[in-house]
Amino acid sequence: MDNFFFGLQAIMTDLIDLFRLIAAYQLFWGFSIGFLASTILHAFITSDDAKHVPLMAFSDKAKSFEKIYSRDPNSSYQHSYFAYSKNVDKLKTMLYVSGLFLIITLLIVFVSFR
Repeated sequence: MDNFFFGLQAIMTDLIDLFRLIAAYQLFWGFSIGFLASTILHAFITSDDAKHVPLMAFSDKAKSFEKIYSRDPNSSYQHSYFAYSKNVDKLKTMLYVSGLFLIITLLIVFVSFR
C-alpha cells in the first residue's frame, strides 16, 4: 500500500515539474496570448457590432435577435435569423474553447508556482 502512495507522489511531482517547464517556455506564452487576443478580435468581427457580443454570448438566440434587430410592425426583419443563429453558435463555441484554454493556462500557472 505504501508503494501506491509513493507512486502517486512521484506522478504528482513529475506533473508539477512538467507544468513548471511549460510555464517557463516562451512559445507557450506567445501562443496563449495570441490565442486569447485572436479570440477577442474574432468575437468582435463575428458580431456586427462589438456592443452586441455580451448579448449574443449570454442570452437566448431568439431574445437577443429581437433586441439587436428591430422591425416595423407591418414588415419582416431585414436580417436573416438563420445567419444570426450561425454567428451566435460560432461565437459561443469560440468563447467556450477560449474559456477552457484560459482555465487550463491558469491551472498550469498556479500549479507551477506551488
